[in-house]
Amino acid sequence: MEAVAENGKELWILDRPNPLGGEYVAGWILEEEYKSFVGLYPIPIAYGLTMGEIAKLAVGEGYLGVDMQSQISE
Repeated sequence: MEAVAENGKELWILDRPNPLGGEYVAGWILEEEYKSFVGLYPIPIAYGLTMGEIAKLAVGEGYLGVDMQSQISE
């Protein structure tokens, strides 16, 4: 998502409902000093979010400086 934002490209996230329900959230929150390509955002280890929800979180919290338009098609 960062590379897409830096290069002004369009990104499609084909999201689906979380098969586990998204209700289980547990674990420590990532500390800034341990940030890497494996862990980018301060969210718990078991976060209960779909990829689309993580994208919205990253944009909404200002981790990514992009203009995200959410479109739902059925």
